[in-house]
Amino acid sequence: MTGQLKGIAFSAAVALVAAAFVVPGPERQGQSRFPICAGCHQANGRGMPGTFPSLAGSEIAAGAPEIPVRIVLHGLRGPLTVRGQRFNGTMPAWGQFSDADIAATLTYVRSQWGNSASAVTPVQVTAVRQATAGRDRAWTGAEIEALLRGR
Repeated sequence: MTGQLKGIAFSAAVALVAAAFVVPGPERQGQSRFPICAGCHQANGRGMPGTFPSLAGSEIAAGAPEIPVRIVLHGLRGPLTVRGQRFNGTMPAWGQFSDADIAATLTYVRSQWGNSASAVTPVQVTAVRQATAGRDRAWTGAEIEALLRGR
């Protein structure tokens, strides 16, 4: 093998080894999908007063993962209180996205802007999707607030 070919082969081998260790995790994957959410919740996660709630410090975003999964799968409508502020907007359902995409995006949200909640897994999203498969309407703010209270 010539010197030039050895150099190319060595460079390719180094690149392959490096690539094996630079696999983007769920947070990174979710960050690439978050611009869809940012149209309403803003790039800084602070939402729009009165219409779209903040994800930063949100008890919904950072609470039990099943609740934000339900919202993403089926949408949300009507009045809802987040961080002591009242909102009355509508969130469309995003259930057409894969369980892995939803998990990655929620994992990103749950780790940003001061949030430090656990990752959401595709298995969790699948479980909620199956448990709510017969639902044909958006969640109401009242339903989400009841879930937050454990009812």
